[in-house]
Amino acid sequence: MAVDPRRRGCGLGKLLIREVLSRPALTGCRFLETTITPSNEASRRLFLSLARDQEARCRVTSFFSEEDFGGENHEAEDLFRIGPLQLQRVI
Repeated sequence: MAVDPRRRGCGLGKLLIREVLSRPALTGCRFLETTITPSNEASRRLFLSLARDQEARCRVTSFFSEEDFGGENHEAEDLFRIGPLQLQRVI
């Protein structure tokens, strides 16, 4: 997910996630998973906030190592698993 730098901090990221989670195709969805680099504090705060809003657990575990990205000089990524979701409360 990306938000234009001029619009960051306005709640657009959470709005986008809520829009996706409100779609009928996700009826019955119980968990949301995403990977985030340790240095991406904005994304980490966003997904932790979403978990709080949902009164859901957010489990963070190591997932991709730097080596998993080959020679790209890419940071490791943690897996954020949020749930169980109560999607009727997302909207």
